[in-house]
Formats: sequence, C-alpha cells, structure tokens
Amino acid sequence: VGTMGGRGGVSHLMEARGFPLNMYFKYMTQSPIMAPVKRDRHQRRGGNNYTLYYSVAFCKLPDEVMISRQKDRRVGFFETSVVRGGVNNVNQEYNVINKWNINRRKHILYCIDPAVPSLYHDTIKKGVLSWNEAFEHAGCGSNVVQCLSENDDNFPTDYARGDARYSAIYMTDPAIPVYGFGPSLTDFRSGEIIVSHVLLGFSAFTEGTSR
Repeated sequence: VGTMGGRGGVSHLMEARGFPLNMYFKYMTQSPIMAPVKRDRHQRRGGNNYTLYYSVAFCKLPDEVMISRQKDRRVGFFETSVVRGGVNNVNQEYNVINKWNINRRKHILYCIDPAVPSLYHDTIKKGVLSWNEAFEHAGCGSNVVQCLSENDDNFPTDYARGDARYSAIYMTDPAIPVYGFGPSLTDFRSGEIIVSHVLLGFSAFTEGTSR
C-alpha cells in the first residue's frame, strides 16, 4: 500500500490482486476542489475535499493478433485507433471496429455478479441470451452468448471482481441516474475485445416494472 501526493491531493492503493492472465488495482484519491476533476453535484459549496475511486487493470494480450476489420463510418461501431507501418512503409493510423474473436473464443460468457439481486437474474439472462438469434443469423453458430449466475452449477468457482478473464454484469449505485453502459478492454493492435462488462442502472429496472 502506498500514497502519492500532487496538487495538494493524495492517492491510496486500496487493493491489488493478481490473476493468471491479468492484474487488478483499486485506488482511492482525495483531491481539492481546485483540481481539474469533476465536482460531485451533491457536494456543498465551499467544501475542501472529495473522494474518487477508480480501478486499473493490466491484461495479457492474445499470442495471435486477430485480423482487424476497418471501421465503416456509416455504421456506429465502437472503435480502436491502430497504427501500422513497416520497414518500407510510413506509419499510418486508422480506426478498426471493436469486436469479439469468435473463431478463437467459440463462446462469449457473461457472469452475473453475485452482488446483483437475484430478483433480476432471470430478466438479465433473457436479455443476454436474446442476442444468440443475431449471432446465428450472422453465421457464428448457435448458443454463442452464455450467461450464468452464482446459482448455476457451472458458474466459475474462481470468479472474482476485477478478474479480466470474466466478462461480468453489475448493477450501479441506485443514486447514479443511468440506464446502463458497457465498458470494455480491447487489444490495441487489432480492436479485439478482451473483456466486456455491462453496468445496469437501477432506474432501468424500477421504471420498467412500473409500466
């Protein structure tokens, strides 16, 4: 555990974990209001400090680089900027789409984090598994996308938050007014998705059940 100071603030390494293919670090930082970070909208005027939490992960990249698919501006893909060059070629930068390497993975597994209330597990599974129809029409085969909760027999026994071997589905803090978003880590060489998480907003469920 260490601390780092800068511009009057201080950061603490709260947690460090090592897994077979990645490392995970969780930090807490306290910064003065004058620091160039967003101010909490709930914070009172005139306060001196506030606290931010963030995580950093380092992952082992695949031994074989996936064949990239160049971005088409007519379609709204998430993308990665790639620089390519060679002995006789000038470096060029272009954007490729972020995508799973189905040929290597065969399946995409999402684990419902144990902290998600069991009341929502069945609904989440139905939403995730509904994508199998699209993958089948795309020629990727059947049962490409899988979703497991801790009550399933084949749920990974070594599952842990922050372990980039597993794509996970989390629920955000009820105080955060979002419906959901999906952060992912990609291979900077090709745009291959290494791990992808789903963060569901509590309001998405409460509004859906009230209609």
